[in-house]
Amino acid sequence: MQNTSPSPALGSMGKQAVALEIYGDKAAFYRCSFLGYQDTLYDRYGRHYFKDCRIRGTIDFIFGDGQSYYKTCNLELVVEKFGSP
Repeated sequence: MQNTSPSPALGSMGKQAVALEIYGDKAAFYRCSFLGYQDTLYDRYGRHYFKDCRIRGTIDFIFGDGQSYYKTCNLELVVEKFGSP
């Protein structure tokens, strides 16, 4: 799943968009990719299992009140320089 909206400018408010919002209980994801910028994966609530997944984003890209387990997942931080578009 990929959020294809452009990267928000540094310091912008309210411009983020999630690639996935998950709520409910006992959801599982295997060999999935979640790609975005800020707020990529909204783990709203419930218990979730991620295995062999790729999750990419910038500031607080995984957030929410869910209780999740990430087994052999790649968490990738996108670093942007100040002043970049």
